[in-house]
Amino acid sequence: EAAPEVAVNVGARALAASRALTSGWLRSATLTPINGDIGPNRRFGTFSLDLGEVKEIKNVCGVTVNDVVLATVAGAVRSYLIEERDFDPTDADFRAMAPVSVRSSSERGTLGNQVAMWLVPLPLGEESPRERLAVIRDETLELKATNQALGAATLVGLSSGAPITLLSLATRLAAGVRPFNMTVTNVPGPQMPLYLLESRLLAQYPLVPLWHQHGLGIAIFSYDGRMDWGLNADWDLVPDLDPFVAHLERAFVELREGARDKASGTA
Repeated sequence: EAAPEVAVNVGARALAASRALTSGWLRSATLTPINGDIGPNRRFGTFSLDLGEVKEIKNVCGVTVNDVVLATVAGAVRSYLIEERDFDPTDADFRAMAPVSVRSSSERGTLGNQVAMWLVPLPLGEESPRERLAVIRDETLELKATNQALGAATLVGLSSGAPITLLSLATRLAAGVRPFNMTVTNVPGPQMPLYLLESRLLAQYPLVPLWHQHGLGIAIFSYDGRMDWGLNADWDLVPDLDPFVAHLERAFVELREGARDKASGTA
């Protein structure tokens, strides 16, 4: 690259890295009933959505599939904390850590993971499902505009070969600061059926490991017109995982019905 282009590139990366560091990684999120000391035992729950219905909300409301996912989680966490845990989330600074791909278009199809991390505040104090979705849309647009995925990727690159890698630093940071409350990772998969010999793969439910003081993590995989959710929970911290799944179902239905009302002009 020419010298001016290199300077611009380095400056953009430095600014993005600075914004990533100051987006919440250095301060703790609100302590909630699903954030506490975890033990060695786990509960695992599953949940599935029709991908077409998810995209219906996306298209009507002018958002992304990931925005719909995060709004569903926000609605579920809100009602779960209120109804199952007697916890008022109105003023909670509740953040999801959402991994995002930083693979360039020229790198599509290459091997290896190229993933950075977003911190996305979830508006648990907002009662309206459509308003929660709008707030999350604005949050993710801001994350894109400030290039925070590039910033996180830059930090990863700077840590390569260092005595303390960024992963080690992040682990220590999460153990002491707890900058987010839960992980929500959404991975797009093939939209055609896969087979092993003559046996068709029906569904696959992913699992994300739990961080220190994180009693619940959500991983999602889209496959063959479905969106399959795997919920990993600490056995003691989240004993009521089945009710949480029911709250997810309800939160999605609220979003879907709100989108249909908007499309029909009744709301």
